[in-house]
Amino acid sequence: MSIEYLGVAGWAVFDDAHVLLADPYFSRVHVADESVPLTSDLPTIARYAPPHADVILVSHSMETVRAMCDHAAWLNHGEVQKVGPVESTIAAYISSLHPGE
Repeated sequence: MSIEYLGVAGWAVFDDAHVLLADPYFSRVHVADESVPLTSDLPTIARYAPPHADVILVSHSMETVRAMCDHAAWLNHGEVQKVGPVESTIAAYISSLHPGE
């Protein structure tokens, strides 16, 4: 197994034929400032996850999830909240941030 730091693309963990890409969120020291968007380097991620590859993408960036996925799972404190098409899963997540709106 090997681990490679990809800068703003996050981390890549290699184990034989498998690659786990971890969001740059995990490598940020200070994430409390919500005015700084969580973005990913999509071209770098694409080099490690070719088209039609099975990818488990761990991300807090809705832009990255939309760009890389057609289905998504939303977890909250380790509990699955929704699994389904990416847009409906993201919509459910966003509406949970502003309940009652």
